[in-house]
Amino acid sequence: MPEDVKARKYVQWRRDFQDPSPGQSSKAVLALARVKGKIWAGTGSGISVLERGTWKPRTRRGSPSGPVDFIYNFRDQVIASDGQLHICSGGTWSTPDEPASALRADVDADGRLWLVAEDGLWTYDGTDWKSVKRMGRMGIGFRDFKCLPDGTAVAATDRGLFFLQGKRLYWFHVRKKLEGLLSNDTRAAVPDGSGNLWVATDCGISIYSGGNGWCSITGKERLPYEDVKTLEISPWGEYWMGTDSGVVLLRNGRWKYFASKRWLPDDRVNLVLPTREGEAWVATPEGISHIQSKPMSLEEKASIYGENTAKYHNRMGFVTKRSLSVQGDISSGRVNISDNDGLWTGLYIAAEAFRYAVTGEREARTRARDSLKALIWLEEITGIPGFPARAIRGRNDPGFGNGHPEWHPTDDGRWEWKGDTSSDEIDGHFFGGTIYHDLVATKDEKSRISKFLGRMADHMIDNGFYLVDVHGEPTTWGVWAPEKLNHDDRWRMQRGLNSLEILSYLVTAHHVTGKKRYIDEYLKLAIDEHYAINTVKQRQTVFGQQVWHDDRLAYLAYYPLLLYEEDPSLRQIYLLSLERTWRQIRGQRNSLWNIITSAVSGEPHDLEAAADTLGDYPLDLIHWTVKNSHRSDVELDPERSNTAMEPLPADERPVHEWAGNLHQLDGGTNGMSAMDGTWYLLPYWMGRYHGLTL
Repeated sequence: MPEDVKARKYVQWRRDFQDPSPGQSSKAVLALARVKGKIWAGTGSGISVLERGTWKPRTRRGSPSGPVDFIYNFRDQVIASDGQLHICSGGTWSTPDEPASALRADVDADGRLWLVAEDGLWTYDGTDWKSVKRMGRMGIGFRDFKCLPDGTAVAATDRGLFFLQGKRLYWFHVRKKLEGLLSNDTRAAVPDGSGNLWVATDCGISIYSGGNGWCSITGKERLPYEDVKTLEISPWGEYWMGTDSGVVLLRNGRWKYFASKRWLPDDRVNLVLPTREGEAWVATPEGISHIQSKPMSLEEKASIYGENTAKYHNRMGFVTKRSLSVQGDISSGRVNISDNDGLWTGLYIAAEAFRYAVTGEREARTRARDSLKALIWLEEITGIPGFPARAIRGRNDPGFGNGHPEWHPTDDGRWEWKGDTSSDEIDGHFFGGTIYHDLVATKDEKSRISKFLGRMADHMIDNGFYLVDVHGEPTTWGVWAPEKLNHDDRWRMQRGLNSLEILSYLVTAHHVTGKKRYIDEYLKLAIDEHYAINTVKQRQTVFGQQVWHDDRLAYLAYYPLLLYEEDPSLRQIYLLSLERTWRQIRGQRNSLWNIITSAVSGEPHDLEAAADTLGDYPLDLIHWTVKNSHRSDVELDPERSNTAMEPLPADERPVHEWAGNLHQLDGGTNGMSAMDGTWYLLPYWMGRYHGLTL
């Protein structure tokens, strides 16, 4: 991969939750301001200031002590209100006689502060307050007030916009109008650097450029949520919007949506305070989220995922998802014992093998080798040559000795292994084993792998292309026999996929062993039993629903099959099958599918989309409960519930591995589980190995 491509940076977002009022009954943060580089927070019990990473309450004489819903920095004086106006100057707090309180404030072109109070409009020069307009009888709810560059001012209210103009300071009222203001329920009015006024409403954003120049921004223009409460335009040209369902950011012409505990302690946003480019502090009823962006290369992300996976997702070499005992705490809980430990571990072996082939790092080889030993152990522990267990557990693991009929004890009583192994497991063994064989293995390891995969191929051939369990019966899903796939209607839906799988296993077994037996059996199935033709339409739907997990099984079979098959006529059939599959799922923008399709076909297939998806992955990979079905920018699939026509960015949707429904809008486990980094590492390092431009 060219160095300039490797060095390409993607915006990576992070967040940090903070509680400015520790020990208090309420975590609510109602207001934020930046004063002399420090963040001041108005909480339910006064003001706290962030100093050297620690929140310290401001409890000096005269400081606010009640719920502080207004803070403003004027010439390094802090003006705050908890129902009573307070001013901090030089560390000393005072309370003016008038005005009594504050709702909103802004500074005009002459450097004067304009403040909206309950009883009217005031100005302040840093020393004296002056009442300039009484408003006691207007009965209007003021939400925002801004001084405009042309010398006028505008107030956003619950009755529309009010422009303050003229020497006598009269209000000019602007109401909702077709091709004009979207709603009278206005929440914020902010001028941009070009003189346009951006107005936040309950129906979206209205932009006013003077005269009849109005433009509406709603879900049709991809605004993620239309009911906007707050709006801030930063000096760096970023537009931060707070809603009762998260934060919306407009940056470089693209929308970004931050919601759920992946990003916020509470989706109800009181205020957003931008402090530098790509950074903002978000006030919510449950504390503060400090959201930051950092340019990061895909390789830098791979390093983070790699370390986290090795540290938190490895159990005796088996690598898979982790269940958490403390919400969002990756160090809590334990690695799952799953029904597919061999599949997940095989994918991890492949990821580290590709990394080793690209970088030559010993660590990658060690990690892949240790997990390969675990993979082979799954087959050796059963005592049935060529039959691998789903999982292994020991005396200290949960569930040990519970008498489940599919868990079988070893003779020494130290371990149990799970049977009724599926084709998913065989996919993982052949995929991970052969990639390690080709890219990492020593001579002795090659011999061990060839015997290991050969035993599995022999088991299937000798049992008539069934996977036969300890009971002497085929497992539920280990079926590749012609009498089932070609002649039993109950297996019609699996015909193409299972044909693809067994052809891939046999080609792979021949590749690592060189034994003619496997290629002979392969050709019988491919040609005499027309398994090659079966693969063309391998991808099926069930009652109109996509079977997403089968896409993973198919792609793990496509990769070695097309890597090792050289016959032009058979390759043509398999490539036809692959292209048909890829076009059906192209809309997923799935990194692994696009990279495998590109690698084995020799032609690029949406590699930019693959790279963008990798760039969007959230770093923590925690299964936060995420909701997107309420969004205004989502086009719902009319035939499938909880499903979008196009998948959302990876850090906005529920965490999924590639074989999940990436179009799913809502989901998650409330932060009580975490996905391992294999789902990023495998497509990334495979793409690097094949020299694809990511």
